[in-house]
Amino acid sequence: MKKLIVGIDPGLTTAVSAIDFNSNFVGAVSRKGFSRDDIIYEIAKLGDPVVITTDKKKVPNLVRQIARTFGSKIIAPNKDIPSQEKIDLIRGYNKYIKNDHEEDALASALFAFNQVREKVKRIDKILEKEKLGSLKEDIISLVFKNELKVSDALNVLMNKKPEQKRIVHQTVVVARSSRILEQKLRHLEMSERALKHTIKKLERENEELKEKIKHIRKTKIRRITPKKLEKLVFQLDNLKKLYKEELAKHLEERKELLQAYENIIILKDLSKAELMKAGKIRGKVLFVEKLRGNVSYLEEHEPRLIISPDSVSLKTTIPVIRNVTGFRGRIKKIGGGFFVCRCDIERLMQEHLKTWFQSWIKNYRGRMND
Repeated sequence: MKKLIVGIDPGLTTAVSAIDFNSNFVGAVSRKGFSRDDIIYEIAKLGDPVVITTDKKKVPNLVRQIARTFGSKIIAPNKDIPSQEKIDLIRGYNKYIKNDHEEDALASALFAFNQVREKVKRIDKILEKEKLGSLKEDIISLVFKNELKVSDALNVLMNKKPEQKRIVHQTVVVARSSRILEQKLRHLEMSERALKHTIKKLERENEELKEKIKHIRKTKIRRITPKKLEKLVFQLDNLKKLYKEELAKHLEERKELLQAYENIIILKDLSKAELMKAGKIRGKVLFVEKLRGNVSYLEEHEPRLIISPDSVSLKTTIPVIRNVTGFRGRIKKIGGGFFVCRCDIERLMQEHLKTWFQSWIKNYRGRMND
């Protein structure tokens, strides 16, 4: 099984990105409402996660739980990885990722690879010297997951017994071999879980088929003639065609809607907990009830604009429009998000700039008169 370094970015939308121990991209997936079991299932499909990592100094509970499930080594940075460093890390990998969440997860994996790069080079050098390159994947698992020295890992795989300290060494090998067996057992359990998931899905489909059969029997259709089958196929083709037309129409309407409306994030305040709950806010418009909270976190994540009915002055480089009344009523809930007409935002910004300019002129004249 391919040995992986897996980056996880938890949140409302959780992302997983994986690379191998040569820093080659293996796969990425992101999803809203991504359950822990589904995340484990997706990772297991990609390979064996020897190292699991995050872009946060404080390792999220979800990351710890998943690492515990696989018996993986956790690598975390000494401080949260800055945005610019993430951009530098994923340079050359952009074609593989679909969104900011997968970008953060991939940056975490590449950061972790840089931490273990020298040890991997040493493993490659030793295996090349011993002409045992085929053992690299197993050696990597033993070295990082089970914390064996490269020489001890080779001894385990080659069934060698050192002459000195044989008893102590055998005790260590047995203990570590036990951990390897436990790890294999966890993989089998995950495979069993994935099979159970598939079985449940097939059972549901089977029940649906039974219901269809019951319906056919109730309507006294005992046998479908070739002519009847041809008619049903024709009807199905028409339904597929209609579905494609409706889908295209829906996508076009959605495109027009997004051109006229802009997504807006509603927050009670600017506390770190509230900002983290909002997920990705970079480049977004925020509507904030109370202008108080974590300005440094806000500056780091760079929203485009803040609109608030609050009158409190906020010391930040991000544009803030205060004392806004009636704006909350213009926000519409569409699907799972909140949207506001772009013209309302533009008009609000024009009024804000006009008021700011008039205030600046007034202050300027006051200074001249003094």
